Amino acid sequence: MLLDTWAFDPRDVDGVVVELGDIDGYTEAGAVLSEDETYRYLLWRVWDPDKPTLTYIMCNPSVGRGTKNDRTLDRCTSIAQENGYGGFVAGNLFARRTPHHETLSEDDDPIGPENDRFLQALCAEAETVVAAWGGIGEKFGRPEAVVTMLDVEFYVIHENRDGTPRHPLYAKQHVGLTRWNCDS
Repeated sequence: MLLDTWAFDPRDVDGVVVELGDIDGYTEAGAVLSEDETYRYLLWRVWDPDKPTLTYIMCNPSVGRGTKNDRTLDRCTSIAQENGYGGFVAGNLFARRTPHHETLSEDDDPIGPENDRFLQALCAEAETVVAAWGGIGEKFGRPEAVVTMLDVEFYVIHENRDGTPRHPLYAKQHVGLTRWNCDS
């Protein structure tokens, strides 16, 4: 199990639950949620455990969870497969679960009390980290703090016109990963 390969075990964190799923096409599916399901800190999918795992950092989680995919997670799967990965793990700038990103600014804590801890642990384990939060994250000023905190080499699927990393849902078919100069 992918979870068992991490040095950091989310099952040891108070206030979170690990949800394991059984989704067609995957050998493993799971998510780490707050106990009240307000926040999703991590989500993973594995289809070939013999290949490396791709790490995405997106804006905020929508409805996808350990037992259910959404369109974004389906697209993350296809991008990872196209680039030779056997699975992916996703974290977010904001852990607040909502399909309406514009409501993040109305939330008292859209980041989530454990999100930075999980992002740091996730990226410490990562081979390849893809910045994929789109232009939305920029509105809240969070990307710069996360880039500084994580201090990793980022890749992107594609850059938006304004230089922000494109969200997987809006990426073209058959995309490669390119190094992202997050200082520009």
